[in-house]
Amino acid sequence: MRGALFFAALLASCSVALINPPAPGAPGAPGAPGPPGTPSGPGGTAGDQQQATQAPPPADPAPRDANPPFEYWWHVTGKAASSVLSPGRPFRNEVAFLYEHDAGLYPRIYNGRRENGGTPQEADLVAHLTELRRDIQRDIPDPNFSGWAVLDYESWDPVWELTKPEYREVSKELVLRNDPTRPASDVERLAKYLYESAAKRFMVDTIIEAKRVRPRAKWGYYALPWPTYAVHQQSTQWLWDVSDALFPCLYTFKEGLPPTAPMIGPNQRELSGYEADMRGRIILSKRFAPGKPVIALLWVRYDAVGTPLFGRFVNDGDLGAMLRIPKASGADGAIFWNQAQSPDEAADLRRFLSEKLAPALRNADE
Repeated sequence: MRGALFFAALLASCSVALINPPAPGAPGAPGAPGPPGTPSGPGGTAGDQQQATQAPPPADPAPRDANPPFEYWWHVTGKAASSVLSPGRPFRNEVAFLYEHDAGLYPRIYNGRRENGGTPQEADLVAHLTELRRDIQRDIPDPNFSGWAVLDYESWDPVWELTKPEYREVSKELVLRNDPTRPASDVERLAKYLYESAAKRFMVDTIIEAKRVRPRAKWGYYALPWPTYAVHQQSTQWLWDVSDALFPCLYTFKEGLPPTAPMIGPNQRELSGYEADMRGRIILSKRFAPGKPVIALLWVRYDAVGTPLFGRFVNDGDLGAMLRIPKASGADGAIFWNQAQSPDEAADLRRFLSEKLAPALRNADE
């Protein structure tokens, strides 16, 4: 999974405008219909009005709890995961992750090689959805599964400016391959349009097919929106509309302030960069998809790839922030993602769970 990024608080929001945008009615143009399978909003017709002679309707059900309890879910992947799959209360286990390497035919550039077409424009969408259907049935065998279902697709981003450079370069190559005489000034404009249109269709049709296969599950994409989406809400609204829930990634890649850090006011300690980042990601997710569940993704190890810190369990201060900040910032729950690739790794995770995480959870609820 991707490493955490520090949150850049941006108040302004703007849409991504294309130079010489496509003509009205063209795919992707403002007001144009989306690709096949794109949700078009609530439909259907109202039923007949009740007659005055009918019996009155039953009493309204009890009001829904305005402050539902903040809950935790637990998910472990890896060769030795079976020994740490169900840690018991307070954790729930109704979680499924589907990863890009074995959930459909996800196009990506991996180790310099183009897989399944490499870019969204070159993907075989029909073949992908057929394979995705089989993979969901394999990974979520219960047709009535009603938990969280996370599509972990990370290699490229649907926003042109935010995706990796190799996807932009290949997209421009595709434009020139189809039209070698196209002016250089126009190549990137068209490449961006074709890339974003294909990315949108791929992601929308993927989640629609997932809902068709497991309709009771609550589907969404891993980590989106990233903090870098702060100025891309309007151009990505289609993604928040089609998602059932948002799953911001709140991993940490550096040690934060220790619990002994000096106070800056009565009962107030200075926020570490990690704590500020978590707050920002939750707030951004709630702004993008008001009313939809926001479930924080947590990892009890440092995600500091390429440093000695990578893979170490978080310290007490960061663990406390991990349990405190998402709830205080308005998230609806949290999923603890973990991996156990070996018996030793599984034993370390069980030890951290019993000696650190479980007591910290009890303290957080007091």
